[in-house]
Amino acid sequence: MFLMTSSPLLLLIGLVREGFALASEYNFGGFEADPACTKDDKIYLVSLYAHFDRGTIDAIFSAFSDCKDEREAVEHYLKSRVVGPYNEFLSKYKVKIGFDAKDYDVNELVPTKRFDSSCELVEPVSTRTTTVHEHLLSTYKDKKIGIHLFLWSCPSHNENIMSKIVIGEPKECARSIGVLWRGTEDTIDFIKSGISEAISGAKDLFLNQEYPSPRDEDKLSYVCQYVDTCIASKPSVNGAIVFGIDDTSDEDISTHIDVDNHPREVYIPPEKGGKNQRVIYINEPSDSGDDDCKY
Repeated sequence: MFLMTSSPLLLLIGLVREGFALASEYNFGGFEADPACTKDDKIYLVSLYAHFDRGTIDAIFSAFSDCKDEREAVEHYLKSRVVGPYNEFLSKYKVKIGFDAKDYDVNELVPTKRFDSSCELVEPVSTRTTTVHEHLLSTYKDKKIGIHLFLWSCPSHNENIMSKIVIGEPKECARSIGVLWRGTEDTIDFIKSGISEAISGAKDLFLNQEYPSPRDEDKLSYVCQYVDTCIASKPSVNGAIVFGIDDTSDEDISTHIDVDNHPREVYIPPEKGGKNQRVIYINEPSDSGDDDCKY
């Protein structure tokens, strides 16, 4: 339907705008703009520090019983079921999530905190995530903690328990994602959704085993704003830039990055039994020679 106007110029402008809107919505001709966050030969690695409560650890270790220990089991679950498939989708932005599960037991991360295991006294997901997030912020200087993922278990579920929550700091890169454990399969979408919200602000993507629509992908493109603000050329607690690589499927970029002169006042995952701390920014393969523990 054409708009009546006394100005041919205004009519022309209106038609052009309608044309662009239709082209954008229906993608006439199959042309799509490149969504990559950079045109350079590099990728952004966003660090994700993963933590689990005891109920979740036991469930994962039981499901992946071929793994030699708890840490290998939780790493295998995150890599094979969650982060690996998620990175395949994220590759179009030249961004990759690198998880770190060295500090996987949340009870060791915050040994002074004890939560209501019944999940009946207070809403557990928001309460626990907020408590640990505030603990991290108060422990490490200038809110330099990066992005943390917390998986919480409850003996029973009801509609009053949140499936996930993402807590962030205004104008800061610190994020904490809290997810309710629902089993090895049903939890995956909520983890992906939480990560997406943490790095882009886009809510409720990937739920119900569905990939984001083109319109939702536009919301996820705000990941470029996050990496541009939080990921610098020098590795930090937030992640790193890897130069000379143009393909996020390259397995070589999933190894760890060590930096000798990293400031002590930021979150650093501890080395169990080691005298000196190493800074681990992105996923390090298991120490075991057998990475094929199976479900």
